[in-house]
Amino acid sequence: MGVMVGMLVGVLVGVFVWVFVGVLVGVFVGVSVGVFVGVSVGVFVGVSVGVFVGVSVGVGVQAETTTTPPVLAFTVMPVSVPEPSTRSVKLQLLVWQPGAVSLMMPPQISV
Repeated sequence: MGVMVGMLVGVLVGVFVWVFVGVLVGVFVGVSVGVFVGVSVGVFVGVSVGVFVGVSVGVGVQAETTTTPPVLAFTVMPVSVPEPSTRSVKLQLLVWQPGAVSLMMPPQISV
């Protein structure tokens, strides 16, 4: 009877341990492979689509913005500087003013 119980316990424990270990290994390998494949495919597809869209948009934008620059007209007329419409105070003081007593001191007015 002891041999029977020993064999039964051995088989049950062995089956339980092997199933438990098998499930753990299967889950670990499955998740690892799934994550690796998912990341690899995601990176490959993302980079491929990103490069394709970037190049397409870049070529389209460049095609629309490429224009011939305007040619500036050549002129032989000299460019002149306009004379200011007002003169500075210094220039106004240097002009001879009849009846002016002095240009250095303003007239003193006492009240």
